[in-house]
Amino acid sequence: CVLQAWRVFVLRRKYADRRESPEAVEARRVLAAGLRDTLIRLGPTFIKVGQLLSTRVDVLPPEVIGELSRLQNEVPGFPGKRAKQLVKRELGKPVEELFAYPGSMIS
Repeated sequence: CVLQAWRVFVLRRKYADRRESPEAVEARRVLAAGLRDTLIRLGPTFIKVGQLLSTRVDVLPPEVIGELSRLQNEVPGFPGKRAKQLVKRELGKPVEELFAYPGSMIS
């Protein structure tokens, strides 16, 4: 994330006098795609933050909104087996002991 912030800083300085040039727009799009990929690698909580940010058209440039909007429908699946492992590790008991109908929620 620090690297992403540094890239934003460099990009803003590089294109300060020509923010709407095709090169600046493409650079923002590439940076936004990197941000989207980083949020996916960081996991579900960060994906949710990206989804929230994708609705802030009043704050972020269109290129960033476009890339973060992809988090609404184009996110890799999260396997149920992995979810069960995380529940057991974090809560100390298998999901079957903690929830009445785990088969209908996590399979």
